[in-house]
Amino acid sequence: METIRLARWHHEGLLGERKPSTHVERHSFQVTVVREIPAYAGFYAGYETTKRAFHRRLGPDLPIWALLSSGAIGGVGYWLACYPLDVIKSRVQLAKEPPTRGGWASGGYIGREFRAILAEGGR
Repeated sequence: METIRLARWHHEGLLGERKPSTHVERHSFQVTVVREIPAYAGFYAGYETTKRAFHRRLGPDLPIWALLSSGAIGGVGYWLACYPLDVIKSRVQLAKEPPTRGGWASGGYIGREFRAILAEGGR
């Protein structure tokens, strides 16, 4: 696993400055990272909030159903936070042409793909 990680680092660099073999490899990696940040924020916010609420009501030794319920609420938070970006990631991966570059101030290719989805009526 370490060899794969080092090979990818050598091939793409920190933010994918070097050109990989396909556009899908580079752009899907970047949009996946962008998707995962709010997704895990949603998961941990839901999980920790629910777990702390159970802790206040039931005490420090939580039953397994309380932990499972906290994880379920965390999962809902994960998908609510990442689903829109997951749709964008899928469209970027399935595109015939690589997305054009654009700075974050102009929205970049993620922002342009989001606006295209809205223009199509959200499909």
